[in-house]
Amino acid sequence: MKTQDLKESVTHGSVLFPFAAYTWDGSQTLNVRTHWHDETEIVLFCRGTFKISVNMRAQTVSAPAMAFFNAGDIHSIVSPAKTDSSEKALVFDLHMLNFEQYDQTQAAVLTPLTERKLRFPPLITEKDEAWRESAALFTAIFEAAEERAAGSRIRIKARLLELIAGLYEKGALTALSQLPHANAHNVDCVKRILTYIEERYDEKITTADIARIAGMNEQYVCRFFKKATGRTITSYVNLIRIEKAASLLSETDGKIIDIAVSCGYNNVGYFIRTFTRFKGTSPRQYRKKSK
Repeated sequence: MKTQDLKESVTHGSVLFPFAAYTWDGSQTLNVRTHWHDETEIVLFCRGTFKISVNMRAQTVSAPAMAFFNAGDIHSIVSPAKTDSSEKALVFDLHMLNFEQYDQTQAAVLTPLTERKLRFPPLITEKDEAWRESAALFTAIFEAAEERAAGSRIRIKARLLELIAGLYEKGALTALSQLPHANAHNVDCVKRILTYIEERYDEKITTADIARIAGMNEQYVCRFFKKATGRTITSYVNLIRIEKAASLLSETDGKIIDIAVSCGYNNVGYFIRTFTRFKGTSPRQYRKKSK
């Protein structure tokens, strides 16, 4: 089990067991930037208040509650530091639950889920019929994730299937055709922009570049991106670069000036100021604390 921000670059589990559990205890700011992945993610909000966004729809969630991010959903989670807040998350590839022998269960539930024709509910709370069982199973799965034995992994798979069964029986899984109409073009456009930034964070990125990728004019793409992610283009690019720099500071002994350049900053003074603004500490102090 890992304690850290969840982010797209993290490998969730392994090829042989694509499952991972994460936790956040409120000691640092939770800022899971806008991203998506091919795994399913279930987040249990234990205490506090959180701002989440799913496919460009933002809402405030008060614990206790459980959010489901379907594979491919663009999502983000934010909560301030040093608050009485905590959350836990399970991230897994639905294909790990498929049966070797195809049967009616797989045909009716698992295959539609993996093919994204059936979706998890966006949010359940104590008021929902599925809450009590789902919360108990989430806790059992999370506890099993702390062990590495084969038996615990069987329990994880069994309880994930049980969680899905409970949601299915209570009518909480939704056929794609029943969902409110979503602007798929806008979601795909956001994905193209995020991918472009992720792949070119170490290069100069201009508003004109983003506008070209999005097929919009520069003025409109700025408004569009801010509405979709809650951040300006410049702020998001800096967020990606600072995340990459933080990883290099923790995992390597590279010079700060070299790390700055490799993350797209040609001015080391600007890099230090930006890093301090995002992380609340200087690059040098961050490295000392992370070692």
